[in-house]
Amino acid sequence: MIDYRCVYLFNREADDSQVITSPDDMLALMDPHRGLVPEDIIYFEINLKIKCDGGATKDFSRGLTDFNICRLREQTMTASLTTWLSRVELKIAHVPRPLEASIAINILKGPLVLKRVAAWTSGNTEASVILYCSEVGTGTQMAKSGHSIALARRVVFVPLGEQLVLHLVGHDEDEPHVLALGHCDDEGHRVCKMGSSELRVEVSWTVIPKRETNDWREIVGNVWLLK
Repeated sequence: MIDYRCVYLFNREADDSQVITSPDDMLALMDPHRGLVPEDIIYFEINLKIKCDGGATKDFSRGLTDFNICRLREQTMTASLTTWLSRVELKIAHVPRPLEASIAINILKGPLVLKRVAAWTSGNTEASVILYCSEVGTGTQMAKSGHSIALARRVVFVPLGEQLVLHLVGHDEDEPHVLALGHCDDEGHRVCKMGSSELRVEVSWTVIPKRETNDWREIVGNVWLLK
């Protein structure tokens, strides 16, 4: 409701599609070019297609759902869109007093093949975000020393006072690596070993300017009311 410009969170062409094999699989979202401000209603437009036998495509999920901060009772809210062929769920988390965390993963000693990188915050473990997944075409090649991992998403937002938690899974490792980084950490990076390889995770923090809040309204039920 702030404006009606599209902010893409997932945008793939037919020749760069993502393979979904299970209801537990999540879409690998991309970095939005600006933040979503929940001052009023945020609309999510979904238009997903599937490939059929013979190469034809048809609609898998198409429609509109919304996020109203007035209905947010916990840290994370689930919005859904049900069509005749599918049900798509969106997990939405409101981040108060956010800090922007920009993430980079560099290979110090290789070669290394990562399978998956996910992120969440120390105060909300339910709202995880996929930063990298080798199964969706974000870089299945083996990364050598001196190279970096091309993350599908490299920016996440962390509430002030909480830590960013990264979950890294290698192709040849059963035990994932879990790293917790805060904006008060002196070094701003962590070095970890995965098998015979070694990588460095760097996080750059940016303060989001505080928006002026209106004290002339309050939430009652699912609506804003003037005081």
